[in-house]
Amino acid sequence: MTIIATLLFEHSQLDIHISEIFYTNGHWLLEKGTQPFAFIFYDLPKLLLILLGIYLITILILRHKQNSDINLVIKNTKYDKLLTPLSTREISYLLLVLIAVPSMIALLKGVTHVSCPNHLILFGGDLPYLNIGKI
Repeated sequence: MTIIATLLFEHSQLDIHISEIFYTNGHWLLEKGTQPFAFIFYDLPKLLLILLGIYLITILILRHKQNSDINLVIKNTKYDKLLTPLSTREISYLLLVLIAVPSMIALLKGVTHVSCPNHLILFGGDLPYLNIGKI
């Protein structure tokens, strides 16, 4: 699916056509940093991911302490299931994905030199549009 999507976007320039919908008369429909859209689409999701990561780390620490210290064992399984219905392994996988996906995206953005539409000459920026074959 990834290869098909890449070929579709690269050879049809579908990404440029979609960007043109949001760029009219020399301005973006939503300017970068405009509130409340910057908060809704950028700041809030980032904050929620960070809070979810902190929550998952806290749960892992509490479970580790529970298993190592007999005095901290919670006898009430209802409380433990309310805390999180996931197993320790599932929480670890989720935490690993929460760290790996943004890191991989940042790494790939740096390595592939793919520019955001607002940086392209087509849309008032200073970089030329390069497809994968030209990079």
